[in-house]
Amino acid sequence: MLFRRARKAPPPSVRDRIASEPKFRVHDLDASAAAFAKDDGAVLTVTFEMMKKGSLVQRRGRDVRQIVVIVDNSAKVVNSGDQVSHDTYRALVKANVIDPVPGLEQDA
Repeated sequence: MLFRRARKAPPPSVRDRIASEPKFRVHDLDASAAAFAKDDGAVLTVTFEMMKKGSLVQRRGRDVRQIVVIVDNSAKVVNSGDQVSHDTYRALVKANVIDPVPGLEQDA
């Protein structure tokens, strides 16, 4: 075929990554968890029960809450079940979408 798309090798950043390595460090949301690490790799999982606001959307036969928040002058779509960074977590708390999790420090 003359106009077939050429197959390209994946970029080195993807090719050299080990699949068994976690991409981010994950923290649980129980009250006994240590203080929230503020580095960019730390994430929190936002559950459906945590979200008080947002649109209800059907995804794969189950209900999902979805909301848009502004973080660092960019819009971020947050679905229930997503893992979010500390900045996005603070924006969700400030917008009164989720309640602050006990045991996690809050900045003013």
